Amino acid sequence: MALAIVSNVTHATDSYNNLVNGAPGLYFGIANNQPVGQQIFLNTFNLATHPYLTNFTFQYWSPNATFAGGANVQLDIKFIKNDGALLPSGWYRPGTVFYDTGFFQINTPLEDFGPGHTIENVSLSINDGGFNDLYDPNVVTTPLTLVNLPSTFTIVYTIEGLAGGDTFGVPVYNPPTVGTNYGSYWIDTGGTWSLLTNSLSPVGFPLQLETTPEPSVMAMGAVGAVLLARMLKKKNS
Repeated sequence: MALAIVSNVTHATDSYNNLVNGAPGLYFGIANNQPVGQQIFLNTFNLATHPYLTNFTFQYWSPNATFAGGANVQLDIKFIKNDGALLPSGWYRPGTVFYDTGFFQINTPLEDFGPGHTIENVSLSINDGGFNDLYDPNVVTTPLTLVNLPSTFTIVYTIEGLAGGDTFGVPVYNPPTVGTNYGSYWIDTGGTWSLLTNSLSPVGFPLQLETTPEPSVMAMGAVGAVLLARMLKKKNS
């Protein structure tokens, strides 16, 4: 029983999931050195009890066999609060960065998985020992799990190093099964963010964010489980 209680308390939940409803063959291309992002809205009911991010999964797409740019092809992902200047349309521009992977080298899906694969699935998690640990970019020793996620923010991709016929983008998914987005996207041109829509189809970046309760709550749950186990043992002895 103690193990069951601890498992229930520490279990992660989806606060946003857009990895289910894919549009076969539909991709959104991202140009070299052009920051592009999508504002997402997390499930506020889940976020109320599980506000701390522990796992972040995303997908990217490339039809190339290999990148002509080789090791120079690198990706950066930022989480940015929408607390910037207000647009006439009523939307707030991306403003404060609260997570940044920094640029890291990526491979084409064909390099990793072979013929027929155009989509790469990448998962970032808390302290998994890899380059992509989810840590606060301002305090590298502080796991991002200690950052209380806002209910809405923009996830921004920037690709660099593409050369020759290199192509990079994301497969299009929509609608999310948990949380929502409005099918629009942000693009940064010369330091100014603009909100755009796609005339062919709503844009939905393939993303999943898993969250957990406050660490102190998890610790209290574990302690409570241990005490309960001791009480049951004493009662049965």
